[in-house]
Amino acid sequence: PSITSINDIYGQMLVGRFTPNDFDDATLDVVGKLTESTIRLWRSMKSKMLPTPAKFHYVYNMRDLSRIFQGILFTPKESIIEGGLRAKEGKLDNFSPPNMMLGLWRHECDRVFCDKLTTARDKEGYDGLISEIGQDVFADAYDTACSSPKYMVSFLRDDIYDEDEILIDEAPKIYEDGGSLDMIRDRALMFLDKYNEENPSKKMELVLFEDALKHMLRINRLIEMPRGSGLLVGVGGSGKQSLTRLAAYISKAMCFQITLTKQYNRSSLLDDIRILYKSAGHKRQPTVFLFTESEIKDEVFLETINSILSTGEVPGLFAKDEMMAMTADLHNDFIRDRLGKEETQANLKQYFTDCVRDNLHIMLCMSPLNPKFPVRARKFPGLVSSPTIDWFLPWPEEALVSVSHGFINDFPLDCSDNVKSSLITHMGRVHKMVSDVCDEYFNSMRRKVYQTPKSYLSFIAAYKSMYNEKLSALKEKEGRVRLGLEKLEQGAKDVEKLKSVLADEQVKLEQTSRKVNDMLETVNMSKAEAKIEEERVEAIKKKCESDAVRIQKDKESCEADLAAAQPHVDKANKAIKEVKEGHISEIKKLANPSDIIKLVFDCVLILFQLPLTPVNPTKITVDKQEYDWFEASFKQAQQLMSAQSFLKDVTIFGASGKD
Repeated sequence: PSITSINDIYGQMLVGRFTPNDFDDATLDVVGKLTESTIRLWRSMKSKMLPTPAKFHYVYNMRDLSRIFQGILFTPKESIIEGGLRAKEGKLDNFSPPNMMLGLWRHECDRVFCDKLTTARDKEGYDGLISEIGQDVFADAYDTACSSPKYMVSFLRDDIYDEDEILIDEAPKIYEDGGSLDMIRDRALMFLDKYNEENPSKKMELVLFEDALKHMLRINRLIEMPRGSGLLVGVGGSGKQSLTRLAAYISKAMCFQITLTKQYNRSSLLDDIRILYKSAGHKRQPTVFLFTESEIKDEVFLETINSILSTGEVPGLFAKDEMMAMTADLHNDFIRDRLGKEETQANLKQYFTDCVRDNLHIMLCMSPLNPKFPVRARKFPGLVSSPTIDWFLPWPEEALVSVSHGFINDFPLDCSDNVKSSLITHMGRVHKMVSDVCDEYFNSMRRKVYQTPKSYLSFIAAYKSMYNEKLSALKEKEGRVRLGLEKLEQGAKDVEKLKSVLADEQVKLEQTSRKVNDMLETVNMSKAEAKIEEERVEAIKKKCESDAVRIQKDKESCEADLAAAQPHVDKANKAIKEVKEGHISEIKKLANPSDIIKLVFDCVLILFQLPLTPVNPTKITVDKQEYDWFEASFKQAQQLMSAQSFLKDVTIFGASGKD
């Protein structure tokens, strides 16, 4: 369309929205110039920011203009006239409705034109273009209104509770100036803490540095706007998914993400889309569909997503009776929202589709490093033209330092605060230096090497893990060394104690030594005496041994004699047994028996150890021969024979008395 037609379309919208009854002349003057300035900026972007194979999405059409004016018209009048909650709190500098209107225009242009740019150089070029156009159209008012960027948000208001902490009314979503990033960050961190409390299993440890917070605000803006969808382009680890979840939570929207399995196919995708359509169209609840390139199991998935973004319709998604049942539930809402429309099934179905498009916000997460990304954009143009593009640039050094601060600041390090602060800064600078070297390498060798935020987060995680491991090992070694030193100190103390004990014991030792020496002398003397006694005993031993030898010989001789005498003994025992009492009486009556009888009874007296007659020499005749002998003791023998037990005593003697 011609410039005049474009001006008529959007100019009439602004005139109808901003009337003299509500706004002052200065504000209306700014409104009257918005269409011209927007078209000039749009034409400048089309002529200066041209598409290339790497920047294939640098295409600017009527949708971009519509999104800018949609954001302006979406803003409540009170936010422009009164400045919203921050102005009431007195936290907005140089607030006035004209400045607010001009700042709002700059904000919406940034969201549509600047957020899709892929390099910092292009963003600087855009900033120069809009500043030139702003100063040319609005003169000094532009510099005053846009000296600092505005951040429009819809989550400053709180829920309303009664005295019993029962929810009366949910917080109104009013699109208004959020103030500085620090004020918005405090609010966002409050929502992040609430999210982590309500979802402990899906806890997010986010560091909302400046770039991350800006991206979160852009995603939240898209979720709050009807038919707002986004194409989030950034390398792995940029925070696309986490920031989308946080933004959806802030907007109180259901955030849905498919769960891939081996059996997941297009039919499974359609089942999940039915759930989304019922939530967004039937229940009319804000719904976010988070879809990443890793979940593109089949390229046909993108065809379905492309259809949803382009028309909101998926052929054959619902059966006819199921669709009729859902549209029947929306009948009253249709009558209220579509005045004058006929209540036909086709109109009801279209109303259902419009509700889905208004409430279903698709957030596509893609990586510019994936070679399939431009191919998919060419095959499915709705993926690029329908959603608002938010291109995640590499993290600046301040962001890297902020991230390392978020992960390291509360991490226990055995060092001073200055050392920890230097470490946090060093981590960010190292990653930035490596990224710069990668760019230099590409310029010289034309080969790409990427350092992504994910590698930076992995680097921090690896550092923390290795630090714990090494610190544990050092503490173990320190404990061993400390224990060794304690043992050495204790040993030194023990040695000192032992020295004093040793001195006391030395005195005792000297005393004991003297006693031992005295005892040794006594022992030596006793030893000499024992030696003498030993020699004497040895002599006695030898004598006893010789006597034993002699006695053994005598014993052997006696045994030989006994053996020779034994027959005679046996003969004598036999003879004793033959002696009778009468024989004894007969001998006892003899007055002077023969010498042989006297000799026998002398032997009996000797054997019985009885006294004999004193020895007087005499001669005796035995076997007719005379022998010199001594006088016999027959009288004592007669007395012996007079004893009644004589014969018994003789018998006993013969048996055992002789032994």
